[in-house]
Amino acid sequence: MGPVSEGRTSGSTGTPFAFKKNAAMDVVATALTERMFGWWGMDGRKSLAQIASNVSGGGRPPDGTLTFGWHSSHPDGIKYAISVNTDADTHLQWLLKCRADYLGSYPAVLKELASRVKDGGIELKLQRLFSYAAVLDQETRDLCRSTFGAEIADTYGTQEAGHIAAQCQAYGNYHISAETMVVEVLRPGGSAAAPGEIGRVVVTPLYGYAMPLIRYELEDLAEVGPSPCPCGRGHPTLRRILGRSRNMFRFRDGTSVWPITSFFKLPHFIPLKQFQVLQTDLTGLKSAMFRKRATGRSTLRD
Repeated sequence: MGPVSEGRTSGSTGTPFAFKKNAAMDVVATALTERMFGWWGMDGRKSLAQIASNVSGGGRPPDGTLTFGWHSSHPDGIKYAISVNTDADTHLQWLLKCRADYLGSYPAVLKELASRVKDGGIELKLQRLFSYAAVLDQETRDLCRSTFGAEIADTYGTQEAGHIAAQCQAYGNYHISAETMVVEVLRPGGSAAAPGEIGRVVVTPLYGYAMPLIRYELEDLAEVGPSPCPCGRGHPTLRRILGRSRNMFRFRDGTSVWPITSFFKLPHFIPLKQFQVLQTDLTGLKSAMFRKRATGRSTLRD
């Protein structure tokens, strides 16, 4: 199973979780990612740009890093990489300099880049985008398609569990990596959710020998998809990944609602840069809005 490494989750929605994993999990994740590349017609001989947190060598601005062989079958394929821990203007200038065929990053980064390219009237086309590590909403998909002229191939996974599912190009469902992962979507009472139902995601990675995670609850919500997918592949599927259960709005009568932020139309009326909505009690909400100034700076308003 290979050497053991240690890691820690970000703790963005809870206490950081320290974990161990063996090298075989990374081999599995690479194989599954490359299979997804094949589904989406990505060619390992072309160039890939990546903005991520785990860039080898730091990927410091303004030049990032340059390596070869981002796909195992094509050792000469160019890979440009830069750390996510810098500003969006630097990312954009770096990307314009690279002029890569493909771009991979977090959904929020892709959305910010697309917004800046569109608002600035910049000509920047890509052949394919791929996203990971966070929920990808329809607003981001539509913006990137209209701006870059490319579709987004989305993957679902976590640091501690590895690769969980990859999106189908033809139908949009997420094919669960059933060869390497047992994935359950459960109703509140613990029974299995049926196609079309939303439930909490519980996983058992089959290659995690260094620190076995058995029926490990991710605190994510997902909708069960059709099985099999109309594309003909036999994997079980997820229709949508909705994000963390901690982000649900809960009400006095026991019901709960998932707040889909792309439905909020405030940016059409107010020059917002970012906004946040908090549920303060069973009947109250509070919002914080970051407004754009003419100077380019942003101010916080409650």
